[in-house]
Amino acid sequence: MEPAGHLELVLCSVLPTDPDSRADSPAWTACYAVALTDPVLGVDGAQHPDALAAFLTARLARAQQEARRRPTWTPPARWCCCSR
Repeated sequence: MEPAGHLELVLCSVLPTDPDSRADSPAWTACYAVALTDPVLGVDGAQHPDALAAFLTARLARAQQEARRRPTWTPPARWCCCSR
């Protein structure tokens, strides 16, 4: 998969892009906050955002390098993040 495809897949799966997912987002955020702060749950989720940021940073850098080789590239219209 190309780096731009990775970015599309990850961002469109984690960003609330429709009314239903925007409505669910505060509940998921609250559950995650509780899981991070409740010692009984013992969730070690603090590393996950760092891992996702590192993954996206690497894919973005690679996509930027590819875009320099293809200066006429534009995002496909099907991208949920760019088609609005």
